[in-house]
Amino acid sequence: MSKPSVISIPEVKSLKMTMNAMSYKTLVAFLLSQLEGEKLAVEEDDYLRFKAQVIAILKQNAHEPKMVIEARKLALTIHRFSRSVTDETTRYPYRMLGHSVATIHVRTHAFGYIYYALRYVQATQPNKLKEAVELYCHTIAQFGGNLYA
Repeated sequence: MSKPSVISIPEVKSLKMTMNAMSYKTLVAFLLSQLEGEKLAVEEDDYLRFKAQVIAILKQNAHEPKMVIEARKLALTIHRFSRSVTDETTRYPYRMLGHSVATIHVRTHAFGYIYYALRYVQATQPNKLKEAVELYCHTIAQFGGNLYA
């Protein structure tokens, strides 16, 4: 039996709509808070290098998207690399990074961070998926997102 898509969860649909309505500056602040506080069990050198690059470019573009071409190139590099990763639970964190930096060129990519984070939870700790969804709802609300508007 296949796993249901995380996007079919009503709260996740609401998260996507809410994030799509949030300002660029707020989305970048959210992504930086998540990446800097991230506790994923990925210690691969490539991941750590990409993560440092993503955090640096997000900080440089925190108030407005200035380095769009550089961000897009980095996002494409990370996504291309993620396709070479055979283990899906290791691939998801790379996809999270790629979508985070892609937010600089298209802000709706910010939701991709949450989408792949939830896919990661679903693959590694399926019994904690509901808790993870609730945590993201709470976190987005802290950043000013109105989930039920």
